[in-house]
Amino acid sequence: MARSEVRPMHAHLQGLILLVSLAILGLLVSRMAGPSLSGFFDEDGAVYAEPADEETAEDAVEEVPLTGDEVARLQRHLTTLGFDPGPVDGIPGDQTDTAVDDALAEYLLAVTTTDRELLDYLDSLISALDAAADADATFDEGLGEGDAGSGEEAVDSATDG
Repeated sequence: MARSEVRPMHAHLQGLILLVSLAILGLLVSRMAGPSLSGFFDEDGAVYAEPADEETAEDAVEEVPLTGDEVARLQRHLTTLGFDPGPVDGIPGDQTDTAVDDALAEYLLAVTTTDRELLDYLDSLISALDAAADADATFDEGLGEGDAGSGEEAVDSATDG
């Protein structure tokens, strides 16, 4: 009989040792993780969240949708640049959305770029392309019809010295 009484005591000791080991392990883990988690809790132990800074709050402002005229301008720009937004009617549809996505990818713009930001970007791009075309036309007019090859000749004569 004495032997059967010893076994339950032995099991209780093993359980107690296991429980103490787990408690010590839990304390060690909490000491290691404590500093990295301390910013999430206030002095009472409640979860703490900092209020958003003003920049984040400004970013959270809801985007004002484009007007019909702005959508038509966006569609015209997309068409000019070789995308297919469908009819230039000022009504955004599936084709316009696809063309916008294609333009974002083509010009390496963030997928979070708003329609208004894309319109501003395309306004600038179209203006730059128009200015470059005007500069080319002015340069070509300055050469005159008989001087079509004089640009290369001028470079050759400058290098010949």
